[in-house]
Amino acid sequence: MKKDHKMFVDTRPVLGRQEDFDLKRLKDIYRDLSEYLRMPIEEISRTYWDRRETTDRRQQKLIENASSEEKLIEYYRNTIQYLYELSVWEAQKDKQREFKKIYLFCRKFNIKKILDFGGGVGGLCIYLKNRGLSCDYLDIPGKTYDFAMWRFNRYRIELKAIGAFENSLSLNYDAVVGYDVFEHIFDLPATIEKINSCLIIGGYLISISTFGGGGLHLLKNELYQKFENFNGLLSKKGFRFVGQLKIDRFSSLLNEIGFKYMSFSIRLNKKPKHGGNLIVHKKIANLID
Repeated sequence: MKKDHKMFVDTRPVLGRQEDFDLKRLKDIYRDLSEYLRMPIEEISRTYWDRRETTDRRQQKLIENASSEEKLIEYYRNTIQYLYELSVWEAQKDKQREFKKIYLFCRKFNIKKILDFGGGVGGLCIYLKNRGLSCDYLDIPGKTYDFAMWRFNRYRIELKAIGAFENSLSLNYDAVVGYDVFEHIFDLPATIEKINSCLIIGGYLISISTFGGGGLHLLKNELYQKFENFNGLLSKKGFRFVGQLKIDRFSSLLNEIGFKYMSFSIRLNKKPKHGGNLIVHKKIANLID
């Protein structure tokens, strides 16, 4: 226990309590970060928190009202904050459960080819590839992208890596996953059009977003925090709402009696609600130019 406690550098609420983490996974992630950045994890953590409360907070405050996409891209290309934040986020038990929901959905609906849109440090791609699914990666080239490439190489993950603004989305995916990415997009309608173009008819868009809060959650996108606004946008872009992605009722019962993170199957709840929920839309039409 002493070793685990020493390993657990993060004690601040924003990244969770020790019991919220898969400590083995966290240890592996800390090892990856230390080897990649060539510094002790304690120093990486201290740098993250120092920047988070000072330099990075000021940068994000400017970004929330960004007047151009170029300013956003510059930030995401150059920030080192996500190397640590997204890696630690990935080791949270509830995030691993959300990954499992996506996996179970893909297995249930026989989804063969997936694109992780805004894949960050690559955790979802690694999770799905290790379970036999084909998952490609897309994000803005830069420091976060480079770390994801390093991880794929380390774990011998073979996939197609796409720079977010390359014209290479004319690919026929069965599903696109947008995990905590749409709130960061400068032109969300145009992005949804791109996603439509790379999905087959009958393919799925699986997304989870929290559009409020400012910072890197652009204020111009706050209107999509209302489900009817987000769903209205997707309806105009050739999608139909299918449901919230939930664990099956037996798994829910086990969670309620103390087996908190067990998931055996999934179901689709038709209730139209988002903001922290995995929601599924189905492509029903190509867009007409």
